[in-house]
Amino acid sequence: MQRASMALLFIISAGLIMGLQLFCHPIVGIADNTDFRRISTQVGISPSADENTLFKYANLTYSFCPRQKVEYVSSEAIFCNLARVMNRTLVSKEYFDIRCLGLVQALTYLVALYLFAYSMPMPARSLFIFLACNLFIWTDVCITSYFNSFYSESASVIFLLLTLGVMVLMGAKDSSRAWRWIYRAGFLLLSLLLAFSKSQHLIMLIILWGFGVCCTWPCLPSTSMRWAWVLGTAVLLFGGMAWGLKSNAYAETKVNNIRIVLATEIKPHSPDYDRDLQEMNATRDDISRVTLRQIVMFYARHPQRYLELLERRAQKAFSHLGFGNYCEAESRQPWEQSSKFNLWWQFKERHYPKHLWFIAGILASGLLIGGGCRVKSRTAWIAHLGLVNMTLAVMAAGAFLIAATFEANGPEKHLFLFNVLFDEVSALSVFLLGLSWWGRRATAPTHAAELGT
Repeated sequence: MQRASMALLFIISAGLIMGLQLFCHPIVGIADNTDFRRISTQVGISPSADENTLFKYANLTYSFCPRQKVEYVSSEAIFCNLARVMNRTLVSKEYFDIRCLGLVQALTYLVALYLFAYSMPMPARSLFIFLACNLFIWTDVCITSYFNSFYSESASVIFLLLTLGVMVLMGAKDSSRAWRWIYRAGFLLLSLLLAFSKSQHLIMLIILWGFGVCCTWPCLPSTSMRWAWVLGTAVLLFGGMAWGLKSNAYAETKVNNIRIVLATEIKPHSPDYDRDLQEMNATRDDISRVTLRQIVMFYARHPQRYLELLERRAQKAFSHLGFGNYCEAESRQPWEQSSKFNLWWQFKERHYPKHLWFIAGILASGLLIGGGCRVKSRTAWIAHLGLVNMTLAVMAAGAFLIAATFEANGPEKHLFLFNVLFDEVSALSVFLLGLSWWGRRATAPTHAAELGT
């Protein structure tokens, strides 16, 4: 079976599963926790006015409203704007149906899944098994239910998949020069879209820049071009990150996050809260001078307390968001959760050790396996997949640390991207071990041949 055909079969299967989840009754979505307005009001859609449905029930329809300026930047707004145009053109100009947004995001997600499947340079049999396992991961309802919502987790997972596909394609040594530059430009654009899906993902730009340098440096013909790539990408990616951190791009959440961290994390676990505030130049009556940097420095001075914090977050790392998945008319009770294709997340909740040592062990193993493949493999595509796996492991670690440190309220939601990265590191590490052990290297088709068909 050719690679393109296998990728097509993969997205057809994923599309059928998502169609049953998102568009067949009972329709799956996620209840609002008051965060919808950050995105929806920017595109002229009013969040639900019924406070009784918050957290408990998903809503299918929303009213239109004048666009509002919200100091919260997210690439999720791209999908919302497209869905708004689709809704006003094909559905109604009087109300917004959330399934329009679900359709736009599901279709983009299928494109991302196709790119992910097509880019993997594995032998046919290994690729079939790899994609079959990933079908359970990528179509789990704990991921796809976000598509029928205004949460920016949808943009995070879509742009992560697209970035991952391009990262793999960047290792195609026999692709044409034009395609190589297309992959590099796409990688930079998608990296920015991933980082700006949520403020907590800005740190990813440092990690992705490191991957871009390691991957591209040996491929450029001259030293001057190599340094131009290193410095140019650094200005672009680090400049984007600096703008996101220093500007008012996330003023909507920055102050609120600091207040929540102090009230729900530092204070309950502090032997002397007044002394802790004094360390951060604050008092109980005035916390306005506390910054994210001061919180980092505070934990640097108290490593034992930081380890205890990480252990508490590890206990919730593999739990899914507990908000209601159904609208009130289709739900038997408040907070009802969907069980449509949620085998993978159920398995994790029931059987994964909820301890920091488990997370650290898996991610360290991913780094070691990827590094071993990168250094020792004689096959270029296995060595490149090793670099990809190392990058994903570092991204997963970064996602966990950022969410654990700065997102004290509802950690299950903020650890969403960590979960996705952790799953892919686990899956790719197992298959890299298997491919290296059984020596299935020479049978992998080249990307150049695939691109020419």
